[in-house]
Amino acid sequence: MGKGTITITARHYLRYRIITAFVIAASILQFAFGQSLKGKTYPPEWKRFTSPESGLQVIQLTSDKELSCGLYFYNDCFNLKDSILVFASKRTGSMNLFTVDLRSGIIRQLTDGKKIKARGASYSAKRNEVFFGDDHVVKALDLLTLNERVLYEIPKGYNLAASLSVNTAGSMIAFALVKKPKGDVSMNEGKVYNSTIVTINTVTGYAREVTKEESYISHVIINPVDTTKILYCHEGAWDTVAQRMWFVRSDGSGKAALRPEENPLLRVGHEYWFKDGNKVGYQIGTQEQRKYIGILDIATKEFKEYPYADDKHTQSNSKGTMFVGDGMPKHADISLYTVGGSKLQKKVLFRHGSSYADEDQHPHPMFSPDDTSVFFTSDRDGVSNIYIIPLQ
Repeated sequence: MGKGTITITARHYLRYRIITAFVIAASILQFAFGQSLKGKTYPPEWKRFTSPESGLQVIQLTSDKELSCGLYFYNDCFNLKDSILVFASKRTGSMNLFTVDLRSGIIRQLTDGKKIKARGASYSAKRNEVFFGDDHVVKALDLLTLNERVLYEIPKGYNLAASLSVNTAGSMIAFALVKKPKGDVSMNEGKVYNSTIVTINTVTGYAREVTKEESYISHVIINPVDTTKILYCHEGAWDTVAQRMWFVRSDGSGKAALRPEENPLLRVGHEYWFKDGNKVGYQIGTQEQRKYIGILDIATKEFKEYPYADDKHTQSNSKGTMFVGDGMPKHADISLYTVGGSKLQKKVLFRHGSSYADEDQHPHPMFSPDDTSVFFTSDRDGVSNIYIIPLQ
């Protein structure tokens, strides 16, 4: 997705006004006949301005009075073929899933529920399906027809932990179920939890329990290429979890710690697969607050760690040659890090100014699949909205 895809010219502006009028009329008819909000379309909300920090164009894709935010940072949300992006929003009064057309700006509602775990949804452009939790079930939704199908019923007493993940082919999803103990429900290691990792074949619907542990399992991420490999973590405060990153095969074998925390003062987190499935990215720090971006080779178990500025979240591009970070409240910037030898060269792209008040205000930056744009969330105007910065 290059810059020209969403740059507004005079011709695009005329088209924008025509489409806006059509969408408003269609929406009035939908409400008049009492139809479900699924499939409801909303007029374009985008704004465009220039970043003072880099001179790059910044496009604000939503501007509703209720919050809009991206999916979790390790879950893809782009379909470049159809030029759409999947996001979550509370514009209907509760969190639901939507798409925004990156050519016209038109927003389309995908779900119409009250208990949808939209921000933890995962999208497969290959199958054009989005997978999400809806109260006590896990569902798949076809973006073309908006038909939903139930893939899994969550056992009584268990909750989904963090988000779902899906492989690139869209054939397998993975997630964790956690049963919270009575009394103290903190996630510090040492507390007894009942957690289960589950995989589901999205074609056949076959569900499989991979492994169980008496710890709080979270961030279950299936390998984007090889569905037999699963990354997961022991959740909790980074300075209290003795070993965060773990690996297991889909048949339950091969369970092993990744990036061993040989120093008790190490703090590791925000792990994710590289798109080729060969490497894992993460962040690591020490008691002295020195920060590093880590890259772990899953085959050799060797890792490289680069010093960098303090960011809440970082993510790699597809080749591992650049990273994007979202800064901290004291320097709330979207920054680009380029790998050069043993160091990272930093360039501030945009002062996003988000509050980081909770997960819905975390920028959670990510690259588009073709590495030409950076996508993020910010509440710089008082409410969370989604933004994109074309890099070309």
